[in-house]
Amino acid sequence: MHNQEQGETLVELYDVLARCYPGVRLRGCISWQVRGDLPESWSSWTAAVFTPIILPHLVEVLEWSIRQSLNEVLSLDRAYDDRLSEEIRARSRAAGRELLLAKTPRGDRLAARLQSAILTGAVAGHFATLFAVRAAGFAIPARSMVLAYLLQEASGISADLDPAQLLQEAAVEVNAFFLRSSDQRGFGFNA
Repeated sequence: MHNQEQGETLVELYDVLARCYPGVRLRGCISWQVRGDLPESWSSWTAAVFTPIILPHLVEVLEWSIRQSLNEVLSLDRAYDDRLSEEIRARSRAAGRELLLAKTPRGDRLAARLQSAILTGAVAGHFATLFAVRAAGFAIPARSMVLAYLLQEASGISADLDPAQLLQEAAVEVNAFFLRSSDQRGFGFNA
């Protein structure tokens, strides 16, 4: 990918991020904690946490949100809560509470109903869940949403490394996930 294309792609992803995470400073590192060498830490996190847990969760929540299925979204948030380590669970819930304060997309009844369920304690309200519900409210394609989520995680790194480098590496796994998903589901998948 050329530098100009990377820049344009990053601008587009920051636009998606601004919709899914509006008016809130970039938190960075919600589920990823840099341990040791930064690129190695990113690779370990994408293999152990992002690809097997977060990526499918984001896509499933997006799909059920498009269908306006609150019960499925609530069920997915509960299952996600069970799959996270204690450390990640706490950070994800805190970030979710922050995102909960953001205004929902106009006319998005699902987001409003989800907020109500979180406030009453029916579910934890994880950041990834709310992020995907907001993406559905703005009709953001699944792949763009996933890459914007990764950009959010990478935004906490030091200035010496360009987040685009980390995104390029993770994009290989993201693309493979969508390829497998489309092979399994056939046509009509919201990628």
